[in-house]
Amino acid sequence: MAPFFANQSCDPFLSRTIPCTLGNYVNYAINVTERSDVSKGIAFATKHNIRLVIRNTGHDYNGKSTGAGALGIWTHYLKDIDFIDYKDAHYTGKAYKIGAGVQGIEVYEAGNKVGLTITSGECATVGVAGGYTQGGGHSALASKYGLAADQALEWEVVTGTGEFLTANRANNSDLYWALSGGGGGTYGIVWSLTAKAHFDNPVSGANLSWTNEGISQETFFKAIAAYFAWTPTVVDAGAMSLGFGTNTSFAVGPITAPGIPVAKLTALLQPLLDQLQDLGVNYTAPVLRQFPGYLEQFNAMMIPIAVGTSQYGGWLLPRSVVLDNPDGLAAAYSNITNGGAAGFTSVALNVNRTVAGDVDNAVLPAWRTTLLDVVITTWHLKGLITALTNKSSNWNFTAPISEMLSLQGDMTEKYIPALKQIAPDSGAYLNEGDFREPEWQRAFYGANFARLKRIKAKYDPDEVFYASTAVGSEDWVVVAPGRLCRRQALHETRQSGLVHWEPETSPHYRNFDNSFSPARHNLFHPNLQTSSSLPTTSRWPPPHRPDIVANMSDYAGEKLAGDGEKTSGEYVEHDEHMSTGRYIATRISSLKPPMNKAPNPFSLLRLLNTQQWLFFLVAFFAWSWDAFDFFTVSLTVEQLSEEFGKTAAQITWGITLVLMFRSIGSIVFGIAADRYGRKWPFIVNNILFIILELGTGFCNTYQQFLACRALFGIAMGGLYGNAAATALEDCPEATRGLLSGMLQQGYAFGYLLATVFARGLVGTTSHGWRPLFWFGACPPVLIIIFRLFLPETKSYLERQAVRAAKGNIASTFVAEGKVALKRHWLLLTYLVLLMAGFNFMSHGSQDLYPTMLKNQYNFSANAVTVTQVVANLGAMTGGTVIGYSSQIFGRRFSIIFISIIGGLLLYPYSFTGSKSVIAAAFFEQFCVQGAWGVIPIHLMELSPGSFRTFVVGTSYQLGNLVSSASSTIESTIGERFPLPPKGKVKRYEYGKVICIFMACVFVYVIILTLAGPERLGRKFGVAHDNDMAEAAGQEAMATVMHQRDALAPVEQDSSDDGRDSDHRKETVV
Repeated sequence: MAPFFANQSCDPFLSRTIPCTLGNYVNYAINVTERSDVSKGIAFATKHNIRLVIRNTGHDYNGKSTGAGALGIWTHYLKDIDFIDYKDAHYTGKAYKIGAGVQGIEVYEAGNKVGLTITSGECATVGVAGGYTQGGGHSALASKYGLAADQALEWEVVTGTGEFLTANRANNSDLYWALSGGGGGTYGIVWSLTAKAHFDNPVSGANLSWTNEGISQETFFKAIAAYFAWTPTVVDAGAMSLGFGTNTSFAVGPITAPGIPVAKLTALLQPLLDQLQDLGVNYTAPVLRQFPGYLEQFNAMMIPIAVGTSQYGGWLLPRSVVLDNPDGLAAAYSNITNGGAAGFTSVALNVNRTVAGDVDNAVLPAWRTTLLDVVITTWHLKGLITALTNKSSNWNFTAPISEMLSLQGDMTEKYIPALKQIAPDSGAYLNEGDFREPEWQRAFYGANFARLKRIKAKYDPDEVFYASTAVGSEDWVVVAPGRLCRRQALHETRQSGLVHWEPETSPHYRNFDNSFSPARHNLFHPNLQTSSSLPTTSRWPPPHRPDIVANMSDYAGEKLAGDGEKTSGEYVEHDEHMSTGRYIATRISSLKPPMNKAPNPFSLLRLLNTQQWLFFLVAFFAWSWDAFDFFTVSLTVEQLSEEFGKTAAQITWGITLVLMFRSIGSIVFGIAADRYGRKWPFIVNNILFIILELGTGFCNTYQQFLACRALFGIAMGGLYGNAAATALEDCPEATRGLLSGMLQQGYAFGYLLATVFARGLVGTTSHGWRPLFWFGACPPVLIIIFRLFLPETKSYLERQAVRAAKGNIASTFVAEGKVALKRHWLLLTYLVLLMAGFNFMSHGSQDLYPTMLKNQYNFSANAVTVTQVVANLGAMTGGTVIGYSSQIFGRRFSIIFISIIGGLLLYPYSFTGSKSVIAAAFFEQFCVQGAWGVIPIHLMELSPGSFRTFVVGTSYQLGNLVSSASSTIESTIGERFPLPPKGKVKRYEYGKVICIFMACVFVYVIILTLAGPERLGRKFGVAHDNDMAEAAGQEAMATVMHQRDALAPVEQDSSDDGRDSDHRKETVV
């Protein structure tokens, strides 16, 4: 932030003896991690009449992201990055979707990995979705693609009424128009931006400079005029050129030329070099280089900009001025640089409507004819001397306010008027303009202002949002001691003595000595910097309560004690602080599908990097083989019954015991995976699979068989939660539904494999049923090897790092458990009940079905195999399709809808005795496993982060325990409905029992799902985990988050193994 607006007294590097005063800083800041954080912050500020400030990165020349006595909404840690395929009526192609806090360099680096680039600022720290794009946004690629606002496709935004909206050219198009160039901080709080991405190309770059040494001052200025006259040549070729000059030196560069070979850039540059040579200018030899992509050119040639060391002001110069009035431009340059300005920076670019393409936005119309965006900087003389002699800061932070105001007065009264004189009808880039611009409405917004004002009134009717020179700020004024007052109210009361009037510019930027700041002892608080109370209201007069003193406890207690929720659609789907009555009342309305965009599923798969793919595949194969091993008994019931001399009902106790003992494994291995990592518990599970599957194959008695299956259940129990966490917790958010469905259908795939191999191995050798079990012990060897070569997931490593930062990993883990149990015991109970219904649904429709086909309908072994294969193909299809659909329509809605369809198909599934039952089997399992396809990610999103493996696995397995007797129940009841025997084989009417049983199960699942919560889109990173924040403490969280942010770029530069940071996501183009 420009130092003119920042209070330096709380600098952590200064002596403790220096008082820490808030001054112009916000009093409190909400570190936004969930959508509800934003809506609650808005509601609090509205209720208590508090000044509200939106702060993204703090890259701010004009003081819009701070304010005395304000509550800050801090969006800096909304760091999601996704590259997608986008299509609407106006654009079809690559796009990126980012959280509001993503900075330019982060998108550059993520895009570089997948061959894409974007338009962002020449400064790496610019917040792309913040004021940069909302204010128009020029870039080094602007002459090729247009302004940043021209790239905007869709915004997700929370309005002044707390409503979450999606704005694009089809929906809420007026809000989309305003956000795309109409200025930030005033229409709403942006949650995310979707914008055009472009295929990266080789980029050429060039640098050039000269001084006035050895030439007259007249010749020096002629050389600069020659450069300005040359700029149309380079920008019309699609390049951008930066120029920076004083009255003694001038530097050109970098020239950024995307898609232009060095040879062509050399040819473009030659006319300028010829002119300089003719003038006798001793310029440095041009440095021309070509790079494989824009990021490489950016890193090599774009000099870091010293943000926060100067005061800024600017003006847009149209092409006509440069071409038709070169003498006027030269005179303006001379007057400004000789008049004391620190520098004259020009950005040469071409962003006319031809370059911008099919756009409709609120970009200042003057941009479309601009050739030079001129930025003037001023600094304090003492600071300049310090910079030149000591190469340190060029700003004197101890300068009196009077001197700072004097310098800013030069900007407003001398330098910008010199530019206005040659371009009176133009305007200024609002992010780099003079914040004291007297005609800022016209200068920053032009003819768009009236429409923007109407849009502001529509989406922020209570005028919650205020920022200096933003639309709507004309209705307010800042007065001592930093209060924000309505102009009309001020006019009516300033003579009465109730409000002390000072010039608007002075109190707005003074370092006010407010009360002691808690920020001094709490520099990083991941959610809220709290205290007992705020100062008296910072917005005056309050519309409803003129004497209110705002107390933060109602918000702070709610935020810090609750697990912040991310909403789905436009409602808070799950809120721990919602009353029971309110929760019940919203069960129907909350089913309204959010109707998220439906991208091509193949494009979603391309979002996965190599490591994410490997994590998914090892989890998928392990889960598939878990199902294979489980169904070995289901497919050999008759053979086992004959071997051990038991009834089919007695043999199915082998299935029941597996299901019963799985819960023990889920607890033991789930806790181990959350405490020690996903990797080694996963490997131990598979080692036990090998031992116990082999053991089952060598059983000679019924008792040995039951013992092996019981132990096998313990081993099996630990896998599901681990597989879900491994596959899903690091994957891009947009892919979750699809991957969830695919992962869950590893179960159906395993069933399919078991069916096929049972046909080939059972009864085909002298060993009878045993080869199927022996074979089942082999593939886990390969799965173990596969997992050995993969690391831990990033989500687990982050969590473990926080525990380590706390100082004692074990005690922190125990503390996390206490917090999770205290907060989420009711949710855990619900998940067990839900999983009981789902397990009844799957086992009730599958386990006894082969027996029904053979026993009741006299299907041959081949016919049973074919039916089972087709049914499992339906299951795999349904799980994948419905899992994918849940990302669009919501988790609960998808489960309920497909369960209703499944219930309608029960009759043909159970009572069709001909081969046409194959079709019924396909669609019934499509529905059953379609609902299941949503479950892995639904459980992941609902589970507390510190015990994700434990909760997902244990709720699933306890549900298994509750439903463990489903096949035994069905077979026992079925034996009460005998049919005429076939030879010595007793026959039973199993179909009737399956139909009735499953109808009850579907009703149960629908009711439980309707009653339950949903957290579609929940963030899995530790930064979004309030349980961890309470257990480990804010200091440990802050340490790890800062380390992560600092080290993430290094990891990416030094590794090509796909290990991107938690908030970066990528695709393969």
